[in-house]
Amino acid sequence: MTPPPYGRGPRHRLPTAGKVFLVVFPVVMVAWFLVLHQWNAGAFSAPETKTVPDPCLALGGQAQQALGAPSVAGTPGTKDIGGIRTSKCTWEKAAPSTGSLEVEYSLHRRSQGRSGADSARTEVDTDVRVDRIFPSSTTVTNLANLGDEAHQLVGRFGDTPGGLVRTTVVARRANVVIHAQSTGLPGPTPDQLKQLVAMALAGIKTG
Repeated sequence: MTPPPYGRGPRHRLPTAGKVFLVVFPVVMVAWFLVLHQWNAGAFSAPETKTVPDPCLALGGQAQQALGAPSVAGTPGTKDIGGIRTSKCTWEKAAPSTGSLEVEYSLHRRSQGRSGADSARTEVDTDVRVDRIFPSSTTVTNLANLGDEAHQLVGRFGDTPGGLVRTTVVARRANVVIHAQSTGLPGPTPDQLKQLVAMALAGIKTG
């Protein structure tokens, strides 16, 4: 075998499979990152809402009617923590009457590949589990035809007939959870609270 001329080494040709890999691999990686970006942006999930109204403005008249006169104007409160934005309003009866009504919207955003709706389902489960054990003697009822899922909890502080009653309705539409809670005796009836939540759900638009 004749050695190669001085200064020239043997030429090693890349196998065909290796050439194909060098061409295809970058294309696959770019496509993967594009799909991952679209997934995190929610392109392949069910439509979710991006905003919720101020409950003090959206539900003020209905809430005060349910709580019963005389009542004071609602007190708003908003916070944004960990991809969840909450907007709350609290109405209280004017002295010397007692009782309060609170409505809170929780807007769950897509985070770390998890849809906002999945996060909202977790909140509903947590709310029901927590409210089920406090106050005592709490009954839980699943509600049909109210959002994507809804539950009503009625509990009494203490076991005496005249004890303070707390009624809660937790409902979800897509990635929004609505938590409505009244405390007092007398206060909004369960039907009034359900009507209030239905009104709140009607204002949630997805897309």
